[in-house]
Amino acid sequence: MEVKTQITDNYARVLYELEIPAQDVEKSDAIFAQVEKLIPIFENPVIPEDKKRVLIDRIFPERIQSFLKVVMKHKEIGAIREIFAAYQEYCNEQKKVIAASISYVEPPSEEQLEKMKTYICKRYGAEEVRLEEKQDTSLVGGFILRVGNDEYDYSMSGRLNRMTQKLTGR
Repeated sequence: MEVKTQITDNYARVLYELEIPAQDVEKSDAIFAQVEKLIPIFENPVIPEDKKRVLIDRIFPERIQSFLKVVMKHKEIGAIREIFAAYQEYCNEQKKVIAASISYVEPPSEEQLEKMKTYICKRYGAEEVRLEEKQDTSLVGGFILRVGNDEYDYSMSGRLNRMTQKLTGR
């Protein structure tokens, strides 16, 4: 579960300002995701600090090692995945990239996707859209576009639900 806090935001900004390459952050996040026992090891007070540092040096990309050691020293390593997620979000904000998702029954054409991206860029003042695509047969037809907290429901199931609500007065 991703929990965004002031601490994760602060570490994310520091990570960004250190100009650590995004691929090093992504690789480190993937390592933490694949080896779930790492965080408990780094949080364990019984394991000596110097052994934890050696482990960081052996496993993680060189340019992110110092950052990870500081996070571990301040006992925030348990939130490292959330820090990486906040970092990605902060990078997107700085680069004016907005994340969106589209759920559909039949995949839209490239032309339709480009029109949606153009609309999102204009509507939200973004320069780039990262669009996640998901197939969802429960929509019956059409699509649902989600951008931030906004949802644009052009699905048949959504239309049927709205029509039912109007007819029943709910």
